[in-house]
Amino acid sequence: MPRWLECLAVVGALFLFVLASVSWIYHLGVEYDEAHFYPTAIKIAYGAEEMLPLPHGVTVAHRPIPFLTMPYVGVLDALVYALPYRVFGSSPLVPRYTNVALGALTMLGAWWLARSLGGTWAGLFALAVLLCDLEWLLHVPTNYGPLVLQQLFTVWGCAALLAWWRSRKQIYFYLAIAALALAFHEKLTFIWVLSSLAVAALLTHWREIRAASRPRQYALGFVLAFAILSPILYYTYSLPEIVLGFGRQNAGVRVGFGELLSQRWHSLNSMLRGVFMLEFTAGPVPEYLRRGPGLLALFLASFLVPHKGAQLLSLTALGIWVWNLFFTEAGRMHHVLLLVPLWQCAIGIGFGIAHKGIRLALAALMLWSGADTFHSLIWYSARTQATGGANHWSDVTAQAAEWLAANAELAPATPNWGISRPVFSLSGGNVDVEEHYFETLGTFTPQTRERIGALIRKRRVVWLISDVLPVYAEQWQRIVALAKELGRGPRPVAVFPSRDDRFHLRAYRFDLPEPPLNLWRDVELSSGTAVLLPRNLDIVQLETEALADREGQHITLEWLDAAGRVLFTDSRPLFWLPFIRPSHRFDFAPDLWPPTFSRHGQSSEAPAQLRLSWELGGAPLRARFALRSFDEPRSYPENLDPRIGEYGDTDHPSFLTERAGQLVFVLPNGIETTVPSSLAPRLAEPNRNFRIQLRKPIEELRRAADAATPPPQPKHLLSPDLVNLARLSPTIRLDIRYATTNNFMGTPLYSRPIAFLQRPAAEALLRVHESLREEGFGLWIHDAYRPWRVTKMFWDATPEAQRNFVANPANGSRHNRGCAVDLTLYDLRTGEPVRMPSGFDEFSRRAFPDYPGGTSRQRWLRGLLRRHMEREGFTVNEDEWWHFDFRDWRRYPVLNISFEELDAR
Repeated sequence: MPRWLECLAVVGALFLFVLASVSWIYHLGVEYDEAHFYPTAIKIAYGAEEMLPLPHGVTVAHRPIPFLTMPYVGVLDALVYALPYRVFGSSPLVPRYTNVALGALTMLGAWWLARSLGGTWAGLFALAVLLCDLEWLLHVPTNYGPLVLQQLFTVWGCAALLAWWRSRKQIYFYLAIAALALAFHEKLTFIWVLSSLAVAALLTHWREIRAASRPRQYALGFVLAFAILSPILYYTYSLPEIVLGFGRQNAGVRVGFGELLSQRWHSLNSMLRGVFMLEFTAGPVPEYLRRGPGLLALFLASFLVPHKGAQLLSLTALGIWVWNLFFTEAGRMHHVLLLVPLWQCAIGIGFGIAHKGIRLALAALMLWSGADTFHSLIWYSARTQATGGANHWSDVTAQAAEWLAANAELAPATPNWGISRPVFSLSGGNVDVEEHYFETLGTFTPQTRERIGALIRKRRVVWLISDVLPVYAEQWQRIVALAKELGRGPRPVAVFPSRDDRFHLRAYRFDLPEPPLNLWRDVELSSGTAVLLPRNLDIVQLETEALADREGQHITLEWLDAAGRVLFTDSRPLFWLPFIRPSHRFDFAPDLWPPTFSRHGQSSEAPAQLRLSWELGGAPLRARFALRSFDEPRSYPENLDPRIGEYGDTDHPSFLTERAGQLVFVLPNGIETTVPSSLAPRLAEPNRNFRIQLRKPIEELRRAADAATPPPQPKHLLSPDLVNLARLSPTIRLDIRYATTNNFMGTPLYSRPIAFLQRPAAEALLRVHESLREEGFGLWIHDAYRPWRVTKMFWDATPEAQRNFVANPANGSRHNRGCAVDLTLYDLRTGEPVRMPSGFDEFSRRAFPDYPGGTSRQRWLRGLLRRHMEREGFTVNEDEWWHFDFRDWRRYPVLNISFEELDAR
């Protein structure tokens, strides 16, 4: 064949590959794997900060190596995509086309490898078979870098090895080492490729290896590989729980080997017949598209090629599939695709050296497979345009992301794989879904029960549940069963359907209904105009509907001082996402993640004005501009207007509150209105000396508590080291309510007014007290260490409906561990405690740390206490603004030591 004709055929194959991708990638939402690397690549491209939630509850905020994504998936890909992002903008189309380019390089490597071993026709046939591999065509554009880069480096690494054996030049050995080490960065499952390739090389090219080997070459190769792998080795050493946790979860899923073998053969068969990706992303495949076994026959034939180079490649592919058998969760389809393009090169070599009759048979099988792929791609392209795709590739996740971003007070969680990262990316980093996929596989462990149970009991947790896969429904039913044991039931709150209403994401809550409280103030703003900012501004939110007609179009905020001088500017590009869903939400704030992708300016002083502008090249834009405040400033007066309170229905009240010195009336649906002329009926507020109705007489409660035994404790906990808080500083005030009758039970429960904490918590509390001095406040302690017997009395005395305010003695409380403190602030000038939105131990919604009622000053004081406590490692209780737990509470045992014994030490 003339060289020009061969080159033309190669270019034609690459053109067909690009054309096949373009036909559908515009119409699918962000897929789970590609969503992994979106934030990190954006960080590198634009210099923004990022927080990346990983499986097993680990969040990486500050990486030891800037470009590191994960120690088991994706390192180089963030760098690979950063430059195109910087040049072409932050559209998801940019990395998809980058992947297409990487796939084209992989095809060129396969062509060169097959051609060098089997001749011209071998290279072209390998390309043709690659174009018939529908799974590969569909995976490459959206399954970000790990898959494509591993295939690319594997092909060129094999080519370098074969060149080393032929020429015996050591430079090829080092090139092979570098390529394979780089590929290892992308997924730890690349060990399948390395070990399989090593075994195959020893079996097929042992003599060549011996002849080409030189003294010290392997030592230098090891040094080279170690240098390339040093970032991932360092990171894995720094955070071993990620890798080990993933391995433990895989090992913990018990599947019989026979069943696993059957599953893997079914997966391989589905992949080679082109059914898997069609069904996974587009729904049920019509019977006429159930492809024939042409590609499966070519795959099996690749293992029979009588050529040492082909045997090296086919044995490596076989080893990858064998490895895949032993990984239950890491053995999914895109891991099996590591076989590509090894076996395609092997069958290409077979075509190049075969006799005419065998060539005709192989060509017939290839044409059969090509026709199947062509028909499937036509159907797939039409299907994705009509539905947006199935599973989590569709715009279902875009709807969920939009809803969650609009309900920022909710904390989303899911037991389903594949939801968190697309939602995270589609929300611009504003929605962080806590994923528990691995924890909910199989039977719940005690640790999983505790973790999921805590989420069920929490307020404002919303669960996202998919009905795409049957296993998701099984996981959800286990969680519902656990919730019933805890006395809770799921409450549906939202549903997000696919365009054909076949798949859904559903949102559920286990907590009791709460009235939505909208504390937003909307301001309409035209492009190029300015708006004055209130002193209590926390977040600027911009909601738009726009269809960007080209890359690079953006929205800009200019922050100005009172004289109109620009302090700094924030700029966000308009994503390609309008192709899926045209609405956007942009949140701007100095300390909000993600910050703007680019910020420029010379001053960090507080701005007084804000000017909004955008560049859309004539494209339409509809925008809603909003200012939001979470924390009212202290400068507002106490403003104890007697009308401030709750009105109407007990379960869904309206609120008369005060913000920025003005009275505001908030309806149950969250709409703000002017204060009505008549405000009746007003709901009675619990007085600040709150009492419960005891379920049993106090003496009976005491006898039962004295006779009871605390729960057994795990071994290897820290020894108690309780410190008397009164000895830390003479200015820390004590008002130990449980040593008096002034508590919710109305009787003394402690023998003396004394407070203890574990030493690290006590030292942290002292630092809080000293830092508050600059603000003019000190700490006023109500309770700290509590003997377990008192917790038992609280639980037995409290009515069922109010038990969320007390701890279950079966588990022990954090007070029992000496790691919880109940406290408030007092004014250093007057020596009196400040007034908060509720009283101490008031069992009502007013005790919630995010209760929006009361006055600006009360909310500011509550927020001031919380900020100072959280800075020193304390976390506020979700039901009580006064209750704070120290971060190390799990390391201490539940104690039942009396105050007399502690005071005598």
